[in-house]
Amino acid sequence: EDVKLRHKHKFISFSLKETGKVGGKAVYDWSIDHKAAEDKDVSHNKAQWEAMLASLPEDSAQFIVFDFTDNKTDGRSIAKLVLIKWCVSNPP
Repeated sequence: EDVKLRHKHKFISFSLKETGKVGGKAVYDWSIDHKAAEDKDVSHNKAQWEAMLASLPEDSAQFIVFDFTDNKTDGRSIAKLVLIKWCVSNPP
């Protein structure tokens, strides 16, 4: 809600963390790993995107919600939420 409705963060990255075991099965819960501050300047989209890429770990999976904003050539503004699933590939 803070990203979608209030635009408090440019992006949030989160992951699933094991919180315990129940009956021999692992139990997982969401864990917020990083929240980027709001930036309403459309020209900073690329810089924010690069900052998001730099924050991704090389050894674990992440989910990211990125608040993309831009202006069309005719002056209209667009806003889209981009959901990214970051998967780490393990070479054989």
